[in-house]
Amino acid sequence: MTETQDILFGVTGQSLVFDAPEGRATGTPVVSVFENEAGDDTTAEVATTGAAAVETNPNTTLDASAAALQQTIPLTATTGCTRGRRFRVTNATGEWEDVEVKQVTSGDSVVVRLPLQNAYASADTFVSTRIAIAVDSTWVADRNNISDSLDPNPRYRVRWQYVVSSVTYVRYTYCDLVRAAGQYDVNGLDVDRAFPGWLENLPTYDREDQGANLIKEAFRQVKLDFYAQKKADQMARNIEVVNDLVLHRAVVQGEMAKVIAGGGSPEAVKQARELYQARLLGLIAFPKIPFATDSGGAGTKVAGAPMWRR
Repeated sequence: MTETQDILFGVTGQSLVFDAPEGRATGTPVVSVFENEAGDDTTAEVATTGAAAVETNPNTTLDASAAALQQTIPLTATTGCTRGRRFRVTNATGEWEDVEVKQVTSGDSVVVRLPLQNAYASADTFVSTRIAIAVDSTWVADRNNISDSLDPNPRYRVRWQYVVSSVTYVRYTYCDLVRAAGQYDVNGLDVDRAFPGWLENLPTYDREDQGANLIKEAFRQVKLDFYAQKKADQMARNIEVVNDLVLHRAVVQGEMAKVIAGGGSPEAVKQARELYQARLLGLIAFPKIPFATDSGGAGTKVAGAPMWRR
């Protein structure tokens, strides 16, 4: 799933990336960057340098079969296979699925997070569908290009044109140039400390990574709730509060995951959501924490209030 990409101001060596949902592209993709309020026929930003390219690795094959419901995929090469990344495996009949790598045995195989849904044979393909292009070092260092921190919507639109199986596709992604990306550092142990038993009661596949995927999704939901209040997540100037919101939202995600897996309780989902909403409204809808005032990085001063009032 594509998200707005945060490019860090003043940091060289960054790239814009896009995982093509149609499969591995051929040839040289064409990439253009525009102000989001400008049309595709206007002059593009000089935001990138060099040519776009399809990620070189992995672009390999299976060297033995992998049955449906199996989680280990034997590969001819594992170069480029990275834990947490998603890649596409395709068999000779055209059946395919995207898999998330959770373990790599160098030069031998990968273990994927969920069991395979199709059967694969030796010589079937295992590839990256990622397209990337380097960000221009001059553009990334220009303060005038920094996104407006008061606007939660992305400043830039990225147009990707590429070919998969002889068909040309055009898709858009979005990016911001920011001083710092939205941040959180909650892990499963943090959630379990606040809500004992959370880890133990997660569905099987979420237990393996201590709920990391649920927590990542929790942060995405918090970001969307910030946007509903017309605030960008990178505007917040109190990571303790952001962490607490992510932690509470992770409990909601965990309860929902249990219901979807065939257990859990809709009432528990409701209670967790109400607890999260109360915290969100108390801290964000009526701000009690500092938020950025401009693109310089500073935050507002939050005036104190007496604990008791008539």
